[in-house]
Amino acid sequence: MKAHFARLLALFLPLSLCVPATVHAQQSKRLVAYYLSGDGSNTPPYTPDKIPYHKLTHIIHFCIWPNRDGLGGINTAGFVFSPDLIARAHAAGVKVLVSVGSGGLKTEAMRLITESPTARVAFAKNLHDFVVANGYDGVDIDWEVPNKGDMGAMTLMMQALRDALPSPYVISMATSATPQWY
Repeated sequence: MKAHFARLLALFLPLSLCVPATVHAQQSKRLVAYYLSGDGSNTPPYTPDKIPYHKLTHIIHFCIWPNRDGLGGINTAGFVFSPDLIARAHAAGVKVLVSVGSGGLKTEAMRLITESPTARVAFAKNLHDFVVANGYDGVDIDWEVPNKGDMGAMTLMMQALRDALPSPYVISMATSATPQWY
């Protein structure tokens, strides 16, 4: 057992020494929670005043949608805006990202957006405008089922988002971790 551990350590240690110290510092722990836009109307309601902000670093507010036409517009129908959520989170030092859902029927809209340079730029601009107007700290793309063929276009879309929302805005993506699905 000790020999096995020593071999693992011998493999890991040189790799960890190659990573700059700044990368280690940036990898502090994050505790992320989703807050569904309709949670406040549940029975019983889970309102922003019940969230344990002191335990979190990020909240992902779920969700807005890409327009189904695939031209880069966003749809907020059914989204429950919560300025109280953002105010309470920011007061506690917690960042809030808006999630863009794209599962189910929205998958094709997301695919169309990622494949078109014009739609990618429009989508990124629309998300930028939404984030800034509503006080969010970034965007979470909740595209759970891109397929292997979507990878290149998806990467270009994420770059368009980064161009529209430079640091310190946060960009994240929920996607499959199963190789046959990405």
